[in-house]
Amino acid sequence: MRLTVVLLLMLTTGCSGGFRAAVNDIAPSNEKPGEVKNEIPDYTAEQLKQALRSASQLLVNRVPATEDLREIDLNGIEGYKTVIQSYMQSTRFRNAMRDYHLDYFGTFPPTDDTRDPTINYNEPANLATHIIVNDLDYREIVLADYCVNDNLVTGPCDTFQGNQGVAPQFAAGAMTTRAFLNKWNSAYNFKRVAKAFSAFACSEYPDPLDVGMDVSEISNVDKGSTNDFDATTGSPVCYSCHRSMNARAVTFLNFARDGFFFQFQPNGEYPNSVPVEERVVTDLNDVVAYPDMLLNTGTVDNPVVPMPRYKGKEIPSVRAYAELLTESSQFKECLVRRFSNFMLGRPNLDPLLNGLKPVLETANGFNVKEVILDISTRPEFVLRD
Repeated sequence: MRLTVVLLLMLTTGCSGGFRAAVNDIAPSNEKPGEVKNEIPDYTAEQLKQALRSASQLLVNRVPATEDLREIDLNGIEGYKTVIQSYMQSTRFRNAMRDYHLDYFGTFPPTDDTRDPTINYNEPANLATHIIVNDLDYREIVLADYCVNDNLVTGPCDTFQGNQGVAPQFAAGAMTTRAFLNKWNSAYNFKRVAKAFSAFACSEYPDPLDVGMDVSEISNVDKGSTNDFDATTGSPVCYSCHRSMNARAVTFLNFARDGFFFQFQPNGEYPNSVPVEERVVTDLNDVVAYPDMLLNTGTVDNPVVPMPRYKGKEIPSVRAYAELLTESSQFKECLVRRFSNFMLGRPNLDPLLNGLKPVLETANGFNVKEVILDISTRPEFVLRD
């Protein structure tokens, strides 16, 4: 009999009342709702030059050239925008985007013996950089069925080695690169799930926009069937996390600890092709995780695993989850928040400043360069101390 403990779920995820919600994390402002000004004020040449000095350090890691500053003297804000756009066509900008995303995804190569020489730990950052510098739709960051090498050349993902035909069905961009899967591997896949939600919704659990799974569908194998997450006999706080976390964790069970893809047997067992040491485990004792340890409406001996759901829709794969996520307000708001905070030197998950709300309209095209250019012309950037 495979056993698990509810306490382990709580400790592994850290679910508590202290997590920040996913959306509407907008900073307080004296402006009333609906009064956000979309106009760009008339800046002085010196204000634009000072803003350019900040932008150049962020985007190309150097001070502005004399001709860059002269462009502002000649053409004002249009000259300023021309220089910003020229920066974003440079190799230096490409390098800045790769460095930023390496840090953002946290996939730096390990410096100890856990480093796998067969994994390119730059792949998630390479994909993001490729999308940005080529003016592609940023939703590809979780929808691409290809990978990108260090020369920013696209190709098949090692994740699906020997089985590339399933990539269009199961690949989910950065989330299914071997670097991401290996780096964020953990008990029950909860680290993979949490990092994906943090990276692409700019939030931590619980997810207030996802009703997730019913109480009766979340498994507690130790009790024989389902967990008691109701207010009478269990923890409503834990349920608020696990109602969505467990469903998403099931979809990641198709990826072994080293990041390779495989498909479960119809009975939910690992195929013989997956070595025991590579199977996703529940704890330090290497007890193998199965779908019914996360979702189960039956019993230990006769498990019945319901189809995972996200916002009421079935997600049979990580890709299915990613497709729905990109349609949500969370994804677009996260895009604007991240690059606003990058330009302003703020922590990644800081709330979006009220005056930058109009950039959300620009983000409808999911072009990162356009978002950065818009941010760089806003008073919050140009007039900041």
